[in-house]
Amino acid sequence: CSTALRSASNPQLVSSTIELLVHAYANVDQDIRLGASENLHRLIKALLGTQLSRLQQSLFHELKKNGASRSISISLECFSSLYPRTRPQKSQSLSQQLHPVLMRIMER
Repeated sequence: CSTALRSASNPQLVSSTIELLVHAYANVDQDIRLGASENLHRLIKALLGTQLSRLQQSLFHELKKNGASRSISISLECFSSLYPRTRPQKSQSLSQQLHPVLMRIMER
């Protein structure tokens, strides 16, 4: 993973990269989806120790968009893999924010 992503100097870079990969995952071509999935998981693994809250925030934003079903599935998969690492103080408020988003997704 690039050192530019690991540094906190450009917070928008992480968000826009996740947005691009989630959007690519919704593509019809299976090779593009596979590449997007691999790179998204690689990005999360590389930034897990330093950018956890930014990763969660970006994935939560993608869930709130309520876009294509494939985009929602990869966002939810990655978000759920990060959730156990959330500090207990934040987990309750995060759950409360996530509940209405999940309800909107289920209503589709």
